[in-house]
Amino acid sequence: MKLDEEVFKKWISWSDDIKKDIKKMVNNQKIFLGFSEVAQANWEHIKQNNGVRFCYFIRTCYEVQAAMGIRRHLKTNPDSISLLRLIGGDSKMC
Repeated sequence: MKLDEEVFKKWISWSDDIKKDIKKMVNNQKIFLGFSEVAQANWEHIKQNNGVRFCYFIRTCYEVQAAMGIRRHLKTNPDSISLLRLIGGDSKMC
């Protein structure tokens, strides 16, 4: 693998993109945990007013978003920017 200035610039660019993506996932987790606390504290009211389906929908959306975020960073295909490719030192990115 050729380690020159161009490679390091690409790594820096990738690490910035990855950081932004992971930051979004962490922020979404904080929002979801806050939502879950409010829902748990008000569960009887939610059940009485047909809000269970909405809570299930929010939980499902969060789960899908989190799973896709993790999956995105495990990609190894040559067209993707992923944490696995960055830390794995993929020779094709040089």
